[in-house]
Amino acid sequence: MVLVKVEPSPKAIFFQPADNKEELRANLDLLQEEHEIAHVREYATKAKASQRYNARVFPRSLQKHNLVLKIIFKDTTSNKICKDVGQGANRLEHLDEKRVPRTWNATSSRKYYS
Repeated sequence: MVLVKVEPSPKAIFFQPADNKEELRANLDLLQEEHEIAHVREYATKAKASQRYNARVFPRSLQKHNLVLKIIFKDTTSNKICKDVGQGANRLEHLDEKRVPRTWNATSSRKYYS
């Protein structure tokens, strides 16, 4: 049998409650700075990803009263844009001023040159 001398650990020996509170406050301040740095890094990464995505996207500029063709097989008539709803969505109407029942996105319609 080997005898073992049981002593308190160095952590328990050097622990001082008064200094512990100050060190915890200092760590909390540093933690806030680390959060801010991580937030800036995350924003930069998202901005770079957005920039790469937008480099490959070609926006379509369709204004009010432009003639457009809907990209579907059955419809071969031309329409015109009567209202821009936003985010690429447009309200269309036929050339005889009759409205199309729903909105159409700019990606599903092409500009028509007559």
